[in-house]
Amino acid sequence: GVIVRQRGKYLHCMGYSFDGNICLAAEEVLYLAERSQLAVLTAMTPTAEPVSIKELYAMVIDPGTEAPPKPARALTPISLRAYWVYAHMRGLGFVVFRAFTHRATEIATPQAVDSPAFEAYEPDAFNSKRSMGTPSFYVIVVNYRADAPSLSRLADIIRACHGVNLKMAVVSCDGTVLMFDVASGLPALPNAGPALSAARAPSPGPSTSGPS
Repeated sequence: GVIVRQRGKYLHCMGYSFDGNICLAAEEVLYLAERSQLAVLTAMTPTAEPVSIKELYAMVIDPGTEAPPKPARALTPISLRAYWVYAHMRGLGFVVFRAFTHRATEIATPQAVDSPAFEAYEPDAFNSKRSMGTPSFYVIVVNYRADAPSLSRLADIIRACHGVNLKMAVVSCDGTVLMFDVASGLPALPNAGPALSAARAPSPGPSTSGPS
């Protein structure tokens, strides 16, 4: 979605630049519209009416995908669970972007369903989109009815995060989001394979309080 008129300070920590325009990702559009902070128009005419929230859901939510959202370059639809995770983290006060949106020079489709979907920043640690620094953590989104990533897969994801913390967001069918820390460095257990020494199963992390 392209911003044609802006008010307030939301774009300090939302959106991205593309072809000289300030654009919003699908989850940002829906999040702001649900809070009456954004009017979405499909035509720039004097008689154009804002799109309803119900219509927005149909436009930006893809009910048939569990894949993480692509780094934003267009109003790419996302899964409902990914949106719930985004809204949950924003509600806790984090600055949230699609993973790698402001870092990749080439936009590529994620190779796996359990690839990082979002990167999050503590508000006190976020300066601007031009000088973002290192994320506080990456987030993978998991359907609570689906199998969690294997330990070996988690180890691969942890390595790909290059030292940035990783969290797993487990989402139920009613929109409940539970955040778990995914830690590395667990000593090898007796009779355990290499995967167990590289990563451990997620342990519950704080999910009811915002950034410290």
